[in-house]
Amino acid sequence: MADFEIKEMFRSAFGFEMPEEQAEPKKLPQGKSSNLSQPYYANGLYGRVFYLPVKLNDYVLPFATIDIACKKTIVSTSLPERSGTVKEMISTDDYVISVRGVAVSADDHLPEEELTKLQELFVPGTPVELHNIITDMFLKGRPTVVITDLKLPAVTNGVQHARPYEITLVSDVEYTLEIPEYV
Repeated sequence: MADFEIKEMFRSAFGFEMPEEQAEPKKLPQGKSSNLSQPYYANGLYGRVFYLPVKLNDYVLPFATIDIACKKTIVSTSLPERSGTVKEMISTDDYVISVRGVAVSADDHLPEEELTKLQELFVPGTPVELHNIITDMFLKGRPTVVITDLKLPAVTNGVQHARPYEITLVSDVEYTLEIPEYV
């Protein structure tokens, strides 16, 4: 396998440093899983241990980092002869989740298997389950998300067997509409 630094590829593709790879510490925080039963650590390619794994359905995304954002719709109303405004919260938008990572193959070829798995998750347009300690705290037992974007940024450093990827997801809350019976 050709030599390259995943950390350097990550910085080149996404503009920031990925977390340091670390061996599993002797003492894990609160055991080996969070209060929401998600693991703090997982084994990645070649048995490397990594922190805060990201899983879509049953697929653990390779070398992934995650961020989550949400905003509220707030209407501000000015009052005559008063300073300031009255704020009325209308709604909370969906959570927008960004996952960035690097797919790596075990040989010196394009990571076709990993990229195919990403494509298979994206194409159907159906909700998928997202599991990660961070997202589980915010999605509160509703781990269903929809993949809105899949991007494979250009590789500029000549590495053949690794490919950066970006996935954008939005939370998908299931609603049940009830129609009252009128007699």
